[in-house]
Amino acid sequence: MTENFAELFEQSSVTKQKIHYGMKVNAKIVGMDESSVFVDIGAKTDGYVDRAELIDHEGNFNYKIGDFIELYIVTNKESELKLSRALSGDGSYSVIKDAFERKITVSGKVKSLNKGGFEVGVMGKRAFCPISQMDVRKIENPEQYVGSVFNFKVSSFEEEKKNIVLTRRPILEQEQKEAIDKLVASLKEVDVISGKVTKVSEIGAFIDLGSNLEGLIHISELAWTRVGHASEVVNP
Repeated sequence: MTENFAELFEQSSVTKQKIHYGMKVNAKIVGMDESSVFVDIGAKTDGYVDRAELIDHEGNFNYKIGDFIELYIVTNKESELKLSRALSGDGSYSVIKDAFERKITVSGKVKSLNKGGFEVGVMGKRAFCPISQMDVRKIENPEQYVGSVFNFKVSSFEEEKKNIVLTRRPILEQEQKEAIDKLVASLKEVDVISGKVTKVSEIGAFIDLGSNLEGLIHISELAWTRVGHASEVVNP
């Protein structure tokens, strides 16, 4: 977010290419209201992205005017330039193939749970997400994902067999890395932070710190006296 706008503007090549659906751009936030965030991508008119798309898992909006964000063009009409963090809506297999080859993020709704994973609707097409690729944490209750809309990457695509395989892990891992970097930069060794106990074991207590971050309090740090199991001190 601190890069020179001129450099980002040049990288996006918006000024050199015809704006088209699915085009990835580096957008500069120039304004916002309760429902929309307005961005400059170097086109004749400013575009916008729904504010709700930029709210993180904790319900926080962490952007300000002047920040940059990578977005995709999803509507390009004379009177409307809409962008999104992921491609959505109905699309042909060629659009999904393009998303696969260019590693473009797509939006999909989890339809049902089946053997080994989830059936996901993407651009009007049926896709599959292995259970191991739905989250960065071990999934204890897979049913909780059914009915939710998430962003995915297309990890495999076979048009002849109409086979589309999705993954969330690269997206979540990137978000996790950014959250860790932000947390580490803001903390000092003596700082006190809050978290929720999610699991206990012989080695200690696992703590949910938010934003898909999990910490561990070693059993030796849970009490002044000797503890045989973390459950003697804390529980989820």
